[in-house]
Amino acid sequence: MLLKLAFREFSNRRKFTTIFLLNIAFGLCGLMLMQHFRVSFDQVLEGRAKNILGADLAIEGRGSVPENKIEKVKKELGPSAQIKKNIGMFTMASHKKATRLVWFSGLEDGFPFYGGLELEGGGKYPQNIKLGKNEVWIYPELKIQLGLKVGDEIGIGAAKYKVADIISKDHGQTFQMGAMAPKIIVNLKDLNSADLIKKGSSVWYGYYFKVQKNQKELKSLKASFTEILNDNSKRVKTPKNASDNVGRVVNYLNDFLGLVSLVALFLATVGAFYLYRSYLSEQKYSFATLHSLGLAKSSIFKLYSLHLLILGFMGSLLAVVIVFGLTPLILSFLGDAVPLKLSYVLDPKAIVLGFLVGVGGCLFIGIPLIIQRVSQNSGNPFHGLGVESLSLGLVDALLFAPWCIYYCFLSVYVSNSIRVGLIFSAIFLGISAIIFPVFIWVVTWISNRELSFSLRFIFRDFKRFKTSSVTIFLSLVLGSLLLTLIPNLESSLLQEVERPEDGKLPSLFLFDIQEEQVSPLVKKLEEEKTPLKAITPMIRARLLEINGKRVEVSLERGLTREEQRERRFRNRGVNLTYRDELGAGEKIIEGKYFTSKYSGEGVPEISVEKRYATRLGIGLGDKLGFEVLGMPVEGLVTSLRSVQWTTFMPNFFIVFQPGVLDDAPKTFLGVIGALSGKNRDEVMLSLYNLFPNISSVDVTRLIKRILVLLNQMKGALQGMSFLSVLVGFFVVSALVGHQANARKKDWALLKTLGFSFEDLRKIQLYSILLLTGGGTLLGVLLSYFVGYLLSYFFFDGLWRPPVLTPFVTWISLTGFGVFVAELAVRKVMRVKPAILLQEAR
Repeated sequence: MLLKLAFREFSNRRKFTTIFLLNIAFGLCGLMLMQHFRVSFDQVLEGRAKNILGADLAIEGRGSVPENKIEKVKKELGPSAQIKKNIGMFTMASHKKATRLVWFSGLEDGFPFYGGLELEGGGKYPQNIKLGKNEVWIYPELKIQLGLKVGDEIGIGAAKYKVADIISKDHGQTFQMGAMAPKIIVNLKDLNSADLIKKGSSVWYGYYFKVQKNQKELKSLKASFTEILNDNSKRVKTPKNASDNVGRVVNYLNDFLGLVSLVALFLATVGAFYLYRSYLSEQKYSFATLHSLGLAKSSIFKLYSLHLLILGFMGSLLAVVIVFGLTPLILSFLGDAVPLKLSYVLDPKAIVLGFLVGVGGCLFIGIPLIIQRVSQNSGNPFHGLGVESLSLGLVDALLFAPWCIYYCFLSVYVSNSIRVGLIFSAIFLGISAIIFPVFIWVVTWISNRELSFSLRFIFRDFKRFKTSSVTIFLSLVLGSLLLTLIPNLESSLLQEVERPEDGKLPSLFLFDIQEEQVSPLVKKLEEEKTPLKAITPMIRARLLEINGKRVEVSLERGLTREEQRERRFRNRGVNLTYRDELGAGEKIIEGKYFTSKYSGEGVPEISVEKRYATRLGIGLGDKLGFEVLGMPVEGLVTSLRSVQWTTFMPNFFIVFQPGVLDDAPKTFLGVIGALSGKNRDEVMLSLYNLFPNISSVDVTRLIKRILVLLNQMKGALQGMSFLSVLVGFFVVSALVGHQANARKKDWALLKTLGFSFEDLRKIQLYSILLLTGGGTLLGVLLSYFVGYLLSYFFFDGLWRPPVLTPFVTWISLTGFGVFVAELAVRKVMRVKPAILLQEAR
């Protein structure tokens, strides 16, 4: 019987059902789309994982692995295993009068075991073509950057190589966003001809294995290899690890897109709260009738809970249908922007998530309202009719605590970060919790002031229909906050990357400078009036201990982004330096920086970058143990520094007190100040001719690549933000329309008393303008505050928002809001008084 009564409600309240279902569906669309793209992307990468790694198992890291350990690894694998070696490094390539930074990779014949390269000439490596003596294959961008074509010679180090073909597709680099340099591939036998590998050079070695093992056996072998190597500067990888690394940037973007989609869900939930509360208010007669006919309050509660459950299910089903239709359109629109072919079929995990969130959200927000309504006295169904009563008592607020917890959990889930998810939830839930009571207090206070008739009428109307008014206001605040927050953060990041606070960026960043090359290099650059600045030593090391406890290499992936980041930092080697003064963009946060050389007594002092310290869980007074070329070195943390990495100056996570590492084998870093484009190319060519092993990063070109990546991310985030704003305006339109129907009787009486259509339209226009203009203005102002908080927590306080853009957004949103609301009420206001009075009975 309860099921029959629940379904009867759908036919009795068709308009409410339609608006409620659309509200839920639109709120779920963004979240389901993000989940679909995330799962599809992971599935595509997993399917190509072996092609990306090129092997079943690999050991990769800076510096070679001792031969005795490689023999132990071979013994562990057995005689049937195949092994190939790969050596890669950043270096300079030259053709005619142009030079560029490249990734120079030497491949052993037969590697990779899976995937490979496709060439413009039609060949496929390693299937049907091999590199000849001193031949290379290059990435296509080098054709433009260096003016190369097949058959030309390219200079690398001390050698000249012939360009044999152009790489059209590299299966091992499907989506490595932000790569610093294009690749040049050479046969491993010919790599040494360039004479680039010097003492202390930054060279990466890879050892790749083909074995017939399943996932469980590969995981066991990975653990065994890690134990054999006992070196956190070397990483043992399976195909799954390789695909995770390739997709890391996209997954971070998906995390934040998921959070933005939660704003749309939040706005939809606000709308659902108001719509369902209004629906229950209009069901007073039904509650009283059912109770008077002998139906127990518990049965009434079950009836409306069942009705709510079906509403949530149907809204989620509608969202699935909408997303199913949108997915092919979005993928077609993105086109080549997504180089992986994602599935057009909606992923089952996205569907499950949609139903869990849709049904769960409806129950969490609706059941407290049902409890409130059922617990009220139903003896007089006419009591309080026509006047809204918004209960804000502690007990009533506690009824919604499960929904708040649920939303926090959802935020953590979609962001894959406890910190980010909780901060996001705290911001939006906190703003909502403040706006509700403050709005009501302000409206009540203003309505009691001496005002013109129109304003007094408007504010008393806000007070009378306070639930709908505050809901509309809140939707506009949150929607405009989100839409203006992203440009604010983007402006701060772009200005910081392009123009740091001191306004000075180097043109070239030099690395792999040998110790004996420092003096002649400095002299040469001084002669050319382009002095080498910030000359900084770099010493390779391994972090072995923290406070006497050995740092173990973790094999687990980590559940949250923070755990993954911490384990990556623990599982890698470290670069050390020493200096007695702070570098550019550095500032002491805690402790005291050393100003003198190590005397030889006690433990040497070290300064640690604050975020690095947080990730490793270390602080002032902690003792770190390192290994530098087999020699143990200790350091006591005496200061924590903040580092402005966007200065592009030589900065390090760990800085030692001078007098400890001075005699250790090292290479040097340095920068050359601002140069014009022509001078920059001339200096790079001159450096290559005299010091071919020294690599230089063109900071200007690097910044352009970063800006392209930021713009791509900005586009995706703004697209999802617009979806959230559209959901917000849908909520506003639905609420204003619902409010207009509830006020039919008021407007009929005013028309009967002599008010013209234009008088009423003017009052209604002022009312809408106050709500939309005030809500969007507050949202814009809050975007500055929230942006500052986010910049403080996540971007080291980088906060340089634009002044004009947010207020252009405010005017645009206000105008659009007025237009939407005007459409929602215009039709109702034009109806004749007699008809309005008849409909309002």
